[in-house]
Formats: sequence, structure tokens, C-alpha cells
Amino acid sequence: MGRICYAPCESGCVLATRRMNGGAVGIKGLEAAVGELALHDGWALGEPGAPTGKRVAVVGSGPCGLSASHQLVLAGHEVVLLEAHHALGGMLRRGISERRLPRWILDGEISRLVDGRMEVALSSPVRRIERAMEGRDGMIWAAGASRCMAVVERATIWRQPIHMDRADRRTATVSIGRGARAARALSDYLIGESRAADIAGGPRGSGPDSVGAGSVLPPNTRMMADVADVADEVGMAGRCILCGSRGALQRPR
Repeated sequence: MGRICYAPCESGCVLATRRMNGGAVGIKGLEAAVGELALHDGWALGEPGAPTGKRVAVVGSGPCGLSASHQLVLAGHEVVLLEAHHALGGMLRRGISERRLPRWILDGEISRLVDGRMEVALSSPVRRIERAMEGRDGMIWAAGASRCMAVVERATIWRQPIHMDRADRRTATVSIGRGARAARALSDYLIGESRAADIAGGPRGSGPDSVGAGSVLPPNTRMMADVADVADEVGMAGRCILCGSRGALQRPR
């Protein structure tokens, strides 16, 4: 997200009006820098949760499918990611230029998400839902822009609104949020609400390389005008909307 997000949060940042010098937190630039450092130094993602014994298929490996797969792994499910093309990434690979999203970054991020954490089946188009459901307890359908749903045998338990007028409905940020919500709905159905918190756990932010609670950032003199202001801004930051997580995962404004 530090590379491709349009960063609407920066133009409407709640902290901007409370800062001595004005201006929003440059979260997009920060995430780009931290994300590249994570790739360079090989930072590990969160460990998969305790096995639940549930087998889940995710159809489509764009931002929605990758997000759902990652969250389901963190919840402890066994995941197989089915992709019709010869490489993972969906519209991240086919719809975004190399200039905006260098392939070494995309490939590195995808490798961190999937390698050793889930089964991947490339060149595996799914034309019937029944095929993806064979031998599995549930499925996330994330194939095609702006389409996402969670399915169990003979039932759709979650689907995004079909008719949407919002201009941001096809952004990667929104797709990541939809994937996370679909994963939580499916996990709630399969193992009950007692494990719902596991799905929403992990670093807060707009992508897998976001800075989580307890992380230490380099000093920024513009932000750190004085200790009192910093403490106040930390409290305000806790009210920020999680990127891409409108709806079920949205925090109070």
C-alpha cells in the first residue's frame, strides 16, 4: 500500500489540525520505506494459528484473495490458494504498472504471505464452485474485480454489496478489507465466535508491512514538537480508520 494506495486518509487526517505545523502523517511514504526494509532484512510475518482442522479454498490471488488467505492462515485453517493464471497477484500484477509497483516488491510480498504457509495451485481455473469445495469445509471466492464472498456447502454466508456507487470500490485497499471480512465471516461459521479475535489480530494498518503497536519509528522532529503533543497524537491515532477495513472491521472515528 505504500506504493499503490491513493492515501485519501492523508488529506483527511484527524491529526493534521492538531499539529503545530499542520499537515498529515505521511503514512504512505512511511509504509513504503518500512515495507522495503522488511523485504530487505527478511522480517517474519505472524505465525499461523493453532491448527483448527478446517480446510479452506481461496479462489483468486489478487489483493482480496491474498488478504483472505493470510487471515485464514493466522486463524489456523489449512488453506489452498487457487489461481487461474501462471503467477499470483491478480490485478496487482496485471493491472498496475511496473513503475508504480516494481515486480521485485510484489513478488517479495507474495512470497512472504504464501511460502510454507499455504498450498498454492497455479494455472487452476475454477469454473464451478463445487470443484473448489470438494473435500473442503469452506471457500472464499475472490476471483474478479469487486467480487468477494464466503461460501460453505449449499450456502453463501457473506458477500459484499453488489451495487456500490463509491468511487473507491475497486481499489486494492478496499479489496484487502473485503478479503479480511470474508475470512472472518467464514471462520466465525466454521469454528464459532470464540476464535473471531484471531482473524482481526496482528499488525494494524493497510498492508502486511504496516507498523504495528509497539513498533519503534525513527524520530521525526515535525511530529515530535513536544512530549505532550506526542502523547495526545498517540491517543488520536488510535481512532484512525484501519485502511481497507470499512464495515465490520472499522474502528470508531
